[in-house]
Amino acid sequence: MFLIGVFLDDQEPAGAAPARVDFSNDSFTSFSPILSQTFFIGDGLTGTGVGDVQTFNVPAGATRLFLGFADAFNFQGPAGTYVDNGGTLQVTVTATPAPEPSSSVLALLGVGVAALRRRRMAIVGLTNRDISVSGVMALVAGFFAAMLPCKAALIYVSDGDELRNVASRVVGFDASGTATVFADTGLDNPIGLAFDASGNLYVANSGHSNATGTITKFTPGGVGTQFANTLLDFPTGLAFDGSGNLFAVNSRIGTIAKFTPGGVGSIFAQDPGDQSLLWASYGAAFDSTGNLYVTNFFLGNIVKFTPGGGSSVFATGLSNPEGLAFDSEGNLFVANFGSSTITKFTAGGVGSIFASGGVSNPAGIAFDEADNLYVVNQGNRTVSKFTPDGVGSVFADTGLNYPTFIVVAVPKPTGIVLALLGVGVAALRRRRFRVAWRTAVFAESAASGQAKRAACASRG
Repeated sequence: MFLIGVFLDDQEPAGAAPARVDFSNDSFTSFSPILSQTFFIGDGLTGTGVGDVQTFNVPAGATRLFLGFADAFNFQGPAGTYVDNGGTLQVTVTATPAPEPSSSVLALLGVGVAALRRRRMAIVGLTNRDISVSGVMALVAGFFAAMLPCKAALIYVSDGDELRNVASRVVGFDASGTATVFADTGLDNPIGLAFDASGNLYVANSGHSNATGTITKFTPGGVGTQFANTLLDFPTGLAFDGSGNLFAVNSRIGTIAKFTPGGVGSIFAQDPGDQSLLWASYGAAFDSTGNLYVTNFFLGNIVKFTPGGGSSVFATGLSNPEGLAFDSEGNLFVANFGSSTITKFTAGGVGSIFASGGVSNPAGIAFDEADNLYVVNQGNRTVSKFTPDGVGSVFADTGLNYPTFIVVAVPKPTGIVLALLGVGVAALRRRRFRVAWRTAVFAESAASGQAKRAACASRG
C-alpha cells in the first residue's frame, strides 16, 4: 500500500489518458508530472524511505490535487499483507510560498503510518490492470484555493460613484484592515465582484444612467481587460456556478445574463414584464447544489432559481435587500439596506435577525473560510466584521468613499507543501509498477475547507 497523487485543472478529465509513468527507479529527488497523470509518492523519501525529501513540481494549469492509496500488482510480500493490519494515516497540510511563482513545489516529508490497515479492495473505474485502488479515494488536498497562502489582501470592495463625483476603483484590505487600491482604471461605477477558480477578479461596471455597463476581468496582478459588454444593463451582482460560468444580475431591465468561461453570453432568466420576478435586483449567490439566489431591492424578497432556470420565491418581508452570502453550513445571509440589519435564513427558509447593530445601510456581504461575516456599510463608509456567533467589530473605517459590494480574496496558487508526518510503514515495499490515469472515483473532503480556514481566515 502506498500513496499516489494526480493533478487536475478545472475541467473533468476527458480523452486519452496521459502516457504511463514507469517508476522502476523510485529514488528520484524531483519529479514533474503532467496534468491528469497519476504519479507515485510512496513515503516521500529517496532510498526506500531513508534518504532525502522528494519534491513534486506542480504542472502549469493545475488547480486541484487528489491523493489516494494503491497497492502494487503482484506484490511479493508475506501472506496476509493486504489484510488484518490496523491503524491510521495522519496527513498534515501546511501552506508555504513557492520559491518562484513559476515553479510550485510539493514537498512530501515522510509518512505518518502506524500499522496502516491494508485490505485488498474492489477496483472502481480502473482502466489499467497494473494496480488496484480503493473504491473511493479521499480527497486530502482539494482545490489549491483551500490550502495555499493568502494574498496580501483579505477582502476586496468595489468603491466609487461617478454620478457623485467619486472615482471608480476596487480597494483591497489586508487582515489588519489596511486599505490598498487594487484597481482604479477601466472601471465605471463598479458594484458586483466575483473571483473565478484561477484567482481572477471580475467586476460589474454598472455605468452611468445612460450606459449599459460592462464586466472587467483583472488578473491577480491587477491587469484589467474587458470580459463582456453585451446582454448587460446596469449589472450589479456577480456569481460563478460550479462549472465556471459567470452570472450577472441586470438591475435595470430585470434579467440575469450567463457567460461561459470564454465570454459567450446568453439570458438565463428574465422578468415576465410586470416586475413581479426581477425588479431592481442586486445580490447574487449560489448554494452548494447549484441554485442561484437573487435579491430584489424594491420587492423586498429573495428569488431562487434552479440550474434549469425554474424560479420560486425563497423569502419575503425584507427591507431593501442587497448583498447575499452563504456560510459553510448552508445558511443564507442577506443585507437589509433599508433597516440596517442582517437576516439569516436556514436552508429550509426559516429567517431570523443575525445582526441589528454595528451596521449602517449594509450593501455587500461576504464570508471568509472561518465563517466570519464582512459587511460593507454604505451609510458610514466602513466595513464591519461579525464572528459566527454574531459578535461585531469594525474591520476597516478608512480608505472608502462610496463602497458597495465585497468579496473575500481567493488565495493565489503559488505553492503548497504537504507534510506527511511520522515514521515507517509496516512491511511497506515499493516494487516496479506502472499506473494509469483513471484510477478511481474521487470524493471531496471537508478537510480542504478547514485547511483554507487555518491558512487564511484566522489571521483576520
